Amino acid sequence: MAAKLLANLRKDIKAAASVGRYVDMGLRVRRLTLATDDNKRPEPGPCVSADGQEWRIPGASCDDKVPISTRPIQAARKYETGTEIFRDGKRLGVLVVEDIATGGGVWDSLYNQWQTGSDGKRLPPQRPVVFDLRESQVPAFRCFAAWLAKWRRKEATQEDGLIAFGGRRSGKTLVGVLGCLFAAVDVGRIDGTPLIAWLVSCNHPSREELDRELRALLQPGWAVYREMASASSPAHTYTLLNGAQITHRTAEDPEALRVGRCDIALQNEAGKQTLLAFANIINAMADKSGFWIGASNRPRRSKANWIALLAKESKKLGPEASFPFFELDPKLNDAIDQGKRQRVLDTLRRLDPDDADEGALLEAGNYVYAPPFDEMEHVKPMPQVGLPDLTREVTRKIAGVERDYIIGCDFQGRPAMVASVWKVVGKLPGEWQLWCVQSYFIEATDEEGLIDELAGDGYSPDNSLIIGDASGQWQKGDHGRGPVSFKSFKDRRYVIIGAQRKKGSSGMYSCNPRPKEAAVGRVVGLLTKKRANGYPALLVDPEALTMGESFAKCKAGRGRFGIIPVGDHSHLTDTATYVTWAVLTELQTAETKAKAGTAQPRQSLREMRAAMGRR
Repeated sequence: MAAKLLANLRKDIKAAASVGRYVDMGLRVRRLTLATDDNKRPEPGPCVSADGQEWRIPGASCDDKVPISTRPIQAARKYETGTEIFRDGKRLGVLVVEDIATGGGVWDSLYNQWQTGSDGKRLPPQRPVVFDLRESQVPAFRCFAAWLAKWRRKEATQEDGLIAFGGRRSGKTLVGVLGCLFAAVDVGRIDGTPLIAWLVSCNHPSREELDRELRALLQPGWAVYREMASASSPAHTYTLLNGAQITHRTAEDPEALRVGRCDIALQNEAGKQTLLAFANIINAMADKSGFWIGASNRPRRSKANWIALLAKESKKLGPEASFPFFELDPKLNDAIDQGKRQRVLDTLRRLDPDDADEGALLEAGNYVYAPPFDEMEHVKPMPQVGLPDLTREVTRKIAGVERDYIIGCDFQGRPAMVASVWKVVGKLPGEWQLWCVQSYFIEATDEEGLIDELAGDGYSPDNSLIIGDASGQWQKGDHGRGPVSFKSFKDRRYVIIGAQRKKGSSGMYSCNPRPKEAAVGRVVGLLTKKRANGYPALLVDPEALTMGESFAKCKAGRGRFGIIPVGDHSHLTDTATYVTWAVLTELQTAETKAKAGTAQPRQSLREMRAAMGRR
C-alpha cells in the first residue's frame, strides 16, 4: 500500500512539474453557422474556405439558421467569424461563430487561485479547449449555460435540471459530460467548498463511455485521478486544480447514492435506472440548489418508466417545467454517418417492425396498446375544417342508418359504465381516420345513467349509432334484474347493434369480435398505420381524456391466442375494439375492392408465353 501511495505521489509531482505554475484551464463552447450572401438557405453539400479546408452544410438544423462544419470536424476549432466560404468558385457567405458559453481562466498553481487583472476580474484563458456543438445539442446546452450563469451569480433559478431524450448517437451523453466538466472548471468552489459533480452510470463497466468522453476534454495537468478513495476524495474521482471533483457513481445500489452532497450530476442511461436512483441524486443537490442532467432514450423496463413520465410532463409544461425537455434528434448530428445509421434502422425495422424507435417518448411495461400508442403522436384535437366528415356514410354501411356519431358502449356494474364517441373523417377508400372525440367513465350508475350523460351532451337517437357490448343483448351490466342493456337504449329510441353481425338467420344474437386478440390487433394496426397527412389512422381528441389514459395504461393479460386487455382501463379500450371492428369490416372491404379495380388482370400461361415471344 505504501509503495502504491508513493508511486501516485511521484506521478502527481511529475504532472505538476510538466505543466508549470500557470495553467491555461478553460472551455469555449461554440455553434458554427453560415451567413449566406443572398440570405437564402443553400442546398446541403460540400464547400470550401479560402485555405482549401473542406466544409459541409448538413441537411437540417435546430432552427432557421444554416449550420456548417469542417471535415474532419475537429479542424473547425481554429476558424473564427468572418471566414469566407465558397462553392463552385463563388462565395457562398461567411462563417459566424456564436459563443454559447466560455469559462475558466488561467490557474496559478502556486497560490491556488485564478489569475486576475488590474480590475480584479478573472483573466480569460489564452488557449481554451474549443468544443463545437452539433445541432442536436445546441438547445439543451444553451439551457444549461443560461442556468449556470444565474447559479454563479446566486440568482434564483426555475430549472432544477434538464432531460436530454433521444436515440443513439444523438449526442445526449456528451451534453451531460460537457456540462459537468464546464461547471467544475468554471465554478470550482461553492461557498468555500469544492464543487462536486457526479457521473452516474448503470454500473461500473458502463462508465467507460463517460470516462472516454471526459478524458478527451481534460487537458494534461488539469486534474488528478484517484481510483481508490483517499482522505480528500472518494473513489473513482478526478480532482481539478481548482478543487472541484468529478466522481463516477453507479445506480446498481440506489441506496448508495444517498451518501454525500452533489452539485451537478449526469444520470446517463436514465431509461435503465430506477426512480429511487433519480430521487437520491436530486435530494443530494438540495444543499446548493444544483442541476441534474438526465440522458435517456426510451425505457425498456417498467422500473424506468419514471423518465418517460417526467419527460411527458415536462413537454406539456413547456417553459414552466422545472426539468425542461429536449428531444435530441440523431438526424441533426452531422458527426455520424447518416446513411449508415439509416441502413441500420431500416434493417432493425425489418427484423422487428412493431418495435418503436428508441427515441420514442414511450413507457415500457406489460401494456396492450403502448407502444404503439404515444400521447404526443396520437392525442390531437380534431380539425374543424379540412377533413371531410365520412361518419354518416360509414354508419349507413354498418347499420343502414345515417348518423353523425358512432358510440361504443361497454356495460359494467363495476367499475363503471363506459362509452366512447367517434367520428370517421378523411377520404375513402384508404385515407380515412377514426377519431375519438369524447369518452365517459361513469361510476355508480346503470344504463339509464349512461344514456342520460350521452343525451345531456347532445348525443341523441337522431345523431348517434350505438355499437354495444354484445352481452347487453341478454343481460344487464350489473347482471341483476330488469331490462337488458340493449333494451334500455332501444326504449330511448337509439339504434344499437353489436360489433359483429349474426351469422345466419338461426342465430339469436350478434357477438363481440372474436377472437379478442384479433380485435386488439385491429386497433393496434390503426394506431401504427400512418396516413398521407402524417397522422395515425386512429387518434384521440384531448377532450376524450379517459380514452387516452386507457390506451396508455391498459395492462396486458394472456388470452388463449395472445395478449388481451385486463384491468379497469380495459373497459374503455373494449369500446374502441367494438367501433374499430365494425368500421373496418365495411371500409376494409371497400378498400380491397378499390385496390382490386386497379390491379393488373392475371395472365394465362399461353398469354405469358406470347408476351415473351415464345410458343
